[in-house]
Order: sequence, then structure tokens, then C-alpha cells
Amino acid sequence: MLVDHSGMKLGRLPYVYDPTTPKLGTFLTRSVFPRVPDTFKWSPYIKNWPVLANDTTSDCTLAGILHLRQLWRAAAGITYTPTAAEALELYGRLGYDPSKTDASGYNPTDTGEVESDVLKYCRNTGFADGTKISAFLELQRGNAMHLKYAIWQLGGAYLGVSLPLSAQTQEVWDVVRGPQNIVAPNSWGGHCVVGVDFDLRGIWVVSWGKLILVTWRFWTAYFEENWGIVSSDFLNRQGKTPLGLNLAGLGAALDVAA
Repeated sequence: MLVDHSGMKLGRLPYVYDPTTPKLGTFLTRSVFPRVPDTFKWSPYIKNWPVLANDTTSDCTLAGILHLRQLWRAAAGITYTPTAAEALELYGRLGYDPSKTDASGYNPTDTGEVESDVLKYCRNTGFADGTKISAFLELQRGNAMHLKYAIWQLGGAYLGVSLPLSAQTQEVWDVVRGPQNIVAPNSWGGHCVVGVDFDLRGIWVVSWGKLILVTWRFWTAYFEENWGIVSSDFLNRQGKTPLGLNLAGLGAALDVAA
């Protein structure tokens, strides 16, 4: 099926390496890694994924973190739907100023964000209601087991993709043959999406208010950064995640390592 995403906005700035960021592999080595299921889905918890202004501004990194927050809360039994105003308010705290938009629609402050900067802000300062994420950790690039674990046990993954132009007209993001200027990584630009489901075909990500299937080979070829997040939003009223992970303990360990 032919789709057209060409009118949608991106907004992920290039990945910035930080050697001090905790890595999932430090805590879950091959010898102690749990058996991850072949298929897992969180998306049934959500009936509607709002676009969060990512059709008009380059706020995908903020839309992504709010989509995860929407999922965490739903899985913990709390009704919450983020709004475009909430996404833009968070974007504004990182430098976006809507008053700078000129008659043509150009805004010099609508530049997008670095994903790790967004994560640090949400950890140190938090969301509008004062809630902060507890910690975040980097997943090894190309390690599907790390990605599946983060989706399964942490309630989703915060991801950065260097999109090719070929993805603009794909219902399923898959690797295709074509001219280099169409299929090269970043020929369209950097984008933030969040992974919420996976099976043998690939992962489902949330972008522009809908789920998109990403094949494993597309993820390997084009995804530049992968993050897991520890958040109290994912805890139910008994202080546990839906799957029973000791999230508070993991967050404390990550805090010490950071």
C-alpha cells in the first residue's frame, strides 16, 4: 500500500556519544540475560496515539517521550492522553519559541533536539506536572535482544532513526533497492520514534499518531540510537511494573552508575 509521509516533520538531531551514560549490557550480561519472548505487545493498552504537533513542528523527540509516558501510565492503570500543547510546552522549555514563526512558516528555533538532551532534561527537571524519569540507559546498537528487553520490561524504547527518503512512501519500513540518494541513511533526515511491540517480523513504532511496522533489517540498517527508560509512571498502585520488574532497584543502580 502506498502512503505519503513526506509532509510530516522530523526533528531528531544527530546522536551524541556520552561515555558516562549507563549501558544495558553492563547490567544484563549474556550469562544472566532473561529469556525474552519472541512476541510482545504493549500497544493494545492505547486506543489513540495523538500526533502531538509533529505534523507542524520538529518536536518528534518530545512527542516520543510523551507517547512513552502515555503507554506507561495506561499499563499501570492510569488514564492519560498527552496533548499537542503539552508537547510544545516541553519543546519550548528546550528552546522552541512559536512567536518566531514568520509569514512563510519558517521558525529558526524549530530545530529539533538531541535525544540524550531530552532524556537528561526529563531526568533532571521533569515534565510539567513535576514528574521526572528515574534514569535512562543506552542499548547496544544492532543488539535486538537489548531492544526487545527494553520494550518488554521497561514499557517501550526511545529510538533514533536516520530515515531514508524511501520511507516516505512505505506503509512498512523495510530496506529496498534504489538510487543512493533515495535509500541512503539520513537522506530524508533524523527522526525519533518509540518502539512498543515486537515479533519475528520486526518492531512496531509510534510516529505521527500511528503504529508503523519496522522490519528487523530496516532497524539494523537505519536506527542510530536506542534507549531504555526507567520511570515511576510505569509503576502501578502497588509499586510494581505490570510484569513485576523491580524498577526502583534498577533505577537506583543506574543512578549510582551515572
